[in-house]
Amino acid sequence: MSRIRLNRGGPFPVAALLIAVILFSAAPFAGADSGRKALVIGNSAYPTAPLANPENDARDMASTLTSLGFETTLLVNGAQGVMLASIDEFAASLQAGDTALFYFAGHGIQIDGVNYLIPIDLAPQMPDDVKAKGIAVDGILGRVSAAHLKSAFLILDACRDNPFTRTTRSLSRGLTIQKTQLSTMVVFSTGPGQVASDGSGRNGLFTETLLKYIRTQGLEINSLLNQVRRDVASATNELQVPFVSSSLTENFYFTPTADQSKKELAASADAFILSIQTKTAGMDVSIDGLQIGVSPLSVSLPPGAHIIGLSHPDFDPSNQRIEGVGGAVVLYAPDLQPNRAARRATLLAEETQASLEVALAHKNIGDAKIRGARALGNTIYWGGIGAVFVYIGGMFQQDTVPRAVFQDEGWAMLGIGGLIGILGVIQFAVIPSMPEPKTDRLTDIEAQLKALDASP
Repeated sequence: MSRIRLNRGGPFPVAALLIAVILFSAAPFAGADSGRKALVIGNSAYPTAPLANPENDARDMASTLTSLGFETTLLVNGAQGVMLASIDEFAASLQAGDTALFYFAGHGIQIDGVNYLIPIDLAPQMPDDVKAKGIAVDGILGRVSAAHLKSAFLILDACRDNPFTRTTRSLSRGLTIQKTQLSTMVVFSTGPGQVASDGSGRNGLFTETLLKYIRTQGLEINSLLNQVRRDVASATNELQVPFVSSSLTENFYFTPTADQSKKELAASADAFILSIQTKTAGMDVSIDGLQIGVSPLSVSLPPGAHIIGLSHPDFDPSNQRIEGVGGAVVLYAPDLQPNRAARRATLLAEETQASLEVALAHKNIGDAKIRGARALGNTIYWGGIGAVFVYIGGMFQQDTVPRAVFQDEGWAMLGIGGLIGILGVIQFAVIPSMPEPKTDRLTDIEAQLKALDASP
């Protein structure tokens, strides 16, 4: 296989070549399962923290998956736009019942509990840089899970330390636990908050070990990953221990035996797809008592009856019996009833906040008026005293000390009064530009409370 040479003489000397998407055009081996699809990304050419192995990791992983019957797309050294476009294209290619695999090797960062994959054109200085231009793993899971898949796998060899050194892969220390949806497995090259070896040979330690076992016939993925975990932990004196977050409901074999292939085909024919859609996104979803994710989502289920549970603070909990037969796609879009007590509590809290904001706005305007009035009052006070002093000074003869003292003091007081008066005028002038009390929002909340109380 040809290799891309990385010219590190400048920041992006061969950017046009590095961001190209390379499709594996070789036909899958005989007997390949057309429902297996993979997107493999390896980023090495980071301008401030290049890595030696991700490009090799991705090439070797893509080649292996292709030989195992996956329709594989390989992206080497992807900038943000190309990575997003590749993920979109990959998600659009998935069909109900497919098995999808996403593999990434490169820098990875977690910010505020969210895992991000780093494109080669991002050199993060602040967390906001990552949030703006990183590729959120949650987003990838969301795109993939919308396709009614049989199974989905995300393999992330991206748990490296601070990307501003030349031998590590992550800004903060490691990635964090990734929440999964039903029929999904996320595999990390090391545990939460830990860092992984970039390797001293052609491949990173985790990917090298994974490739060692992935062709083993009849080895179910959980057993395969147990072998990988043992080998990597042993090689690093347990400094690196691969971690798995899984909600799989079926066995999966990269290299199944003939018997296992028959069983997989029979299970696929029997399963049905349940698509759960709710008007309010983010509802907790459980199936047969097992919490599997949040709406909207789609899952592959064995035929028969299942209890679908939905819960959300603003709605009454729902438990509905849904039945499906093999090969069917069942849409579940319930019209849930609002949780009156929770909704009332939310509106009361919003009413309190809105009332405080209105009261604060009135107070600020009132305080400005008081300051302006005080300033004008002080103007009259000091101006009056100053005028009296000037008048008294005028009663004395010219060039006498009393005349000079009274008049100097008088004019000074008149000046003070004038300055204070200007401040008072300014206070009154700024009042029209001050934020008006937002009574419309308060009125709207009060109307919602009345409607809630009046509803049956």
